[in-house]
Amino acid sequence: MSSAQPLLHIPLGSPVLELWFNGFYTCLTIVTLYAIAKKPHSEVRSKKTWMGIVLLMYMFATIHAVVAIVFEIRTLQIHGGNPDVAAAYTRMSPALRGLGAMMFVMSILVADFLFIWRCWLVWERRWLVTVIPILSTIAGLVCALISVVGQVEESAERVPGVVPKHFVTFSTPYFALSLVTSLYSTVFIAIRVLWVQLEMRRLGVESQYQGSYARMIEIIFESAVIYSVNMIAFVALTQEKTVKLDWPQNIHPQIAGITPTLIILRVALGYSRPDADWSTPYFRSLGNIVFAHSNDKHQGSTTLAGDLESGSKEKVSDKGSEHQEESVPTL
Repeated sequence: MSSAQPLLHIPLGSPVLELWFNGFYTCLTIVTLYAIAKKPHSEVRSKKTWMGIVLLMYMFATIHAVVAIVFEIRTLQIHGGNPDVAAAYTRMSPALRGLGAMMFVMSILVADFLFIWRCWLVWERRWLVTVIPILSTIAGLVCALISVVGQVEESAERVPGVVPKHFVTFSTPYFALSLVTSLYSTVFIAIRVLWVQLEMRRLGVESQYQGSYARMIEIIFESAVIYSVNMIAFVALTQEKTVKLDWPQNIHPQIAGITPTLIILRVALGYSRPDADWSTPYFRSLGNIVFAHSNDKHQGSTTLAGDLESGSKEKVSDKGSEHQEESVPTL
């Protein structure tokens, strides 16, 4: 019994939970790829680009999940009945630990840049709005690389139930900087979404986002609230130097992939706002005119290329005549 006590301090279920999230992520990825492929009026190049990004995020998250669960299964199979099972559980090979750590870092990096880009787009391509998250992401990446090197070097000397000091020293600022990026992007995107909703309501514009439920769903998905909540829990537990941080740590690569994939899926399915809806000149041009377009017509004017690529053009119908205007991408 005493030999099994150290196992009580190790979150053996965290890789299993991550695998569950990865299963959901797998289904989401398949649906998103199908939605992108079937998106009408979209350029082939745009489709390939975003399908590649979706697959890249999924690859990083899946490799991290596989590394964690395979290591746990192998350790319990070999040392399950031995008194040194707890110690063996923490003795991951440097190559395997380095691989898992790099997949973790890359998942966060891609997610952070996608959130920054999203924030830049909804704020009408204003670089000044994204200066802070860009700088925090770059600084965090430097801390992350130093942390990965330290974890690989200390992997053979880890003590069961004890978080390595090197991990806390460099990972804490990295996660804090990543938290700055995610919270900043979340808050600013949410502010922009609320502003657009209020302007649409003030002008009497009919849209699919008028209901309170629809507005809340839009804020949650567009601003990546789920990602920020998990990151807050992760940073807090890392600062406390507790092994409980394995729970938010293991699922974070999955959350980092799921959240931006949901945004991409919304765009591909036509549930994201068209380009013009984010533009201040668009509201000024409306004046006292009330749009009464149906949702189908409103959504049909948006293409995946226009939603996902900068510098795209959007066709807008006005009393039977069509004209081209510069649009702000919605992703």
